[in-house]
Amino acid sequence: MGDFSNYYDSTTVFLQTGQIPFSIKWTYTPITMAVFAILFSAVDFTTGFTILLICNLFSGMTVAYFSINIIKRKMELDIFDQALILLFAIFSIYPIVNMALGQVNYILAAVITAGYFAYERDEDIKAGVYFALAALPKLFPGLLGVYLIRNRSFKAAIAAIWTGVIGIIIGALLFGMSNTRSYIEFLLSGGIKTGFFNNGPPSADAHIVTLSRPLSHIFPDASHLQYTVLSVLLMSVVLYVCYRDMSTLVDRLVAFTVTLIAMIIIIPPNMVYPVFVLFPIIPLLYLLDDPEVLGIYTTGILVMNIIFVPTELKDIVAMLPVQMGVLDWTMAIVTQVLSVASGPLIGLLMIIAGSLLQSLKRDGPDAV
Repeated sequence: MGDFSNYYDSTTVFLQTGQIPFSIKWTYTPITMAVFAILFSAVDFTTGFTILLICNLFSGMTVAYFSINIIKRKMELDIFDQALILLFAIFSIYPIVNMALGQVNYILAAVITAGYFAYERDEDIKAGVYFALAALPKLFPGLLGVYLIRNRSFKAAIAAIWTGVIGIIIGALLFGMSNTRSYIEFLLSGGIKTGFFNNGPPSADAHIVTLSRPLSHIFPDASHLQYTVLSVLLMSVVLYVCYRDMSTLVDRLVAFTVTLIAMIIIIPPNMVYPVFVLFPIIPLLYLLDDPEVLGIYTTGILVMNIIFVPTELKDIVAMLPVQMGVLDWTMAIVTQVLSVASGPLIGLLMIIAGSLLQSLKRDGPDAV
């Protein structure tokens, strides 16, 4: 309940003082506080957590529903596969961890999934509104606008912009310019987990998923802003390759996948954020027909689920019948690897590699 406790504590401060306490515990836009202020004005902590848990369970069912419907556009799914998708969408490691922490990530991921489904149904305005609603609390889903513009979905992009502007205005009207100004100052101060990179590479036990981590080992004296710029440049190349041809459903799903991954690895988020990529990865596991690409995707997903840091892994391995010398030697290697890139980041980079291979093969001499 760690993150939910942060929501509760921050909302309590706001209800008592009228000021939103922007910090590492509360990094959301002012309008997001309206949801929690209403929630915690009406119910206690336990009831509030239960309500959020139910919302997360519904989000998992939403992701499963849209995944199944996207897959059915290209192939039949028997009841076993549909049940498997539902179980994965609710009970795989990222949904479980997000639900245990009382996070809102899966709810936002479900909204993004609904937006993509609307986009595929040519409901551009609805898609833009969904994407903007997902971006209002945490901002970074705003990168999905790049995907819309690349597809020349200008109605969706305009709908997203207007939804975002209206949300910001409502937030300012509800909470005053003082809170709005404080939020802008908090963002400009680099308050969102940038402290991990104040003194070179972060600890191997830091629970973050970001390109800045390996970059901090290559350029230890660079600033966080420089890491961010480098990350944007690197992911821009990936997006360029995967955006070149989006004429088929698989092409668009691959492009959407790398867009979502870029969204969560340019900034330094917690290890629970890969929940955002469950869709469209689930449909791609069924729709990718190249065995090499599918193998890379599958391996990437498996590695992505290694969410433990070295200290936690050591505690787990210590319970196994392993000699102390072997344990120390193994953990030394593991610590070195995970200090450069966490398990989720390595898995996501493998999925990026699979996406690039899929796009490049499509452009090859045997492409049809």
